[in-house]
Amino acid sequence: MITQLARLVPLSGIAFVVTMIGVIALEGDELPEGAAAQEVLDHWAARSDTRLVLTTLAALAVLFLVVFVACLRGALRAREHAEASASAVAFGGGLIAAGGLALSGMVGLSASRAGGEGTLDAVVPLDHLAQSTWVPVTVGLAVMMLAAGVGGLLSGALPKAAAWPAVLLGLMLLTPAGVIGFLLSPLWIVAVSVIL
Repeated sequence: MITQLARLVPLSGIAFVVTMIGVIALEGDELPEGAAAQEVLDHWAARSDTRLVLTTLAALAVLFLVVFVACLRGALRAREHAEASASAVAFGGGLIAAGGLALSGMVGLSASRAGGEGTLDAVVPLDHLAQSTWVPVTVGLAVMMLAAGVGGLLSGALPKAAAWPAVLLGLMLLTPAGVIGFLLSPLWIVAVSVIL
């Protein structure tokens, strides 16, 4: 029974992607650049009813990402040389991304609570912070993918068809093309979940 459950653990990457699709779908539109303070307040006040659901989904996404990256680390570590560190770096990158997602959920919950309470002085800076929480998520995913790709190529832990795209996506995430990398990253995570 435990062995059968252990085979399902790598599929946590798929669960992560599905959960994040739910978060993004429920999140709704972002504010336009240069929105007035009252618009910011109204935006977050309108989300105060659904924010707890979004935060719960974000917490589940964090859990699924950490489990996925632990599986990825295990697969890389099993094939790399004793002195190699790609598995640890990939794991660290995944933890950075997971921490960024947790931070995003926390800031969004705080902003929606401030909006729901009509606290204009708090909601505007929280909105600015909420618009920047993509940075640790993107950087963490980039580190995870670069390390997984390079480690997968050097050790053979990942097929080249999965390792090379990881390197390319990781590099893209660190450039202005990061949006494309961010949109394609879930496909890589799903593919690797199946491979593991």
